[in-house]
Amino acid sequence: YYGTLLSKDGQIMGPYHTQEEGTPWVWWGYEDQEEMNQAIPPEVTEAFLSYQDPEGFQLLNWCCDCTETGALIWNYWPPETYKLLLYFPPEDIFCVSPAYDHYAYDSYYTANLARYDSGTVTLERNYPYGDELASLVVRIVLTLVVEMALALLFGYREKRLVGFIALVNLITQLGLNGALNLMHYTIGMDTGSFQMLSFYALELAVLVVEAVLYGKLLPRFSEKPQSRAKAVWYALLANVISCVLGIRLAAWLPGLF
Repeated sequence: YYGTLLSKDGQIMGPYHTQEEGTPWVWWGYEDQEEMNQAIPPEVTEAFLSYQDPEGFQLLNWCCDCTETGALIWNYWPPETYKLLLYFPPEDIFCVSPAYDHYAYDSYYTANLARYDSGTVTLERNYPYGDELASLVVRIVLTLVVEMALALLFGYREKRLVGFIALVNLITQLGLNGALNLMHYTIGMDTGSFQMLSFYALELAVLVVEAVLYGKLLPRFSEKPQSRAKAVWYALLANVISCVLGIRLAAWLPGLF
């Protein structure tokens, strides 16, 4: 079976368009009709082009074969308000959902096709909150490991000192990573864009907070004299190292970030 999203009132997003009279129809992602016909049979294309939605939702030039994967992934400029439209060529059956709106930057749904022959299908939100929480915990733990190891290298070994540094790190990392998760959920994280500038701004804010707290309060948690300048340098190095390692890990393990 094949699937697409219908756009409300033919709303055009990114490179997509509705059918234009007198122009050949080519699904987005294919160079020409010959290449397209090898992936999407012409009779499937004709069926989609002939479909008329009773509420005026319109076809955009994107379609995928869902037969093997059971998944429809429209990950580049999908319409804001849409219906899921599926076509089953063996039975010549269309199956359409009610209208839905994006609820997150990456909106996940599960469709139950047990009664696809009824012509309708409903979608249930299926955002992987558990995976997001797990990656959040892993990121915080990795940051704590790096920054606590550096604290030991700086000579911060007293229990009260280590406990204070761990507490400050935990609080700042919860705030930082919580903000990053919220940003990813609502507007996404795109390398080299406004989102990345926001990421660096948040990292800078954490650095300033930790430098101030360590510089002012670290000496109070030690029985030995502690240099405030050393504490500020620790905050600077710890955050730079954890930030660089985080960016590298994001490139190596994108599913974790």
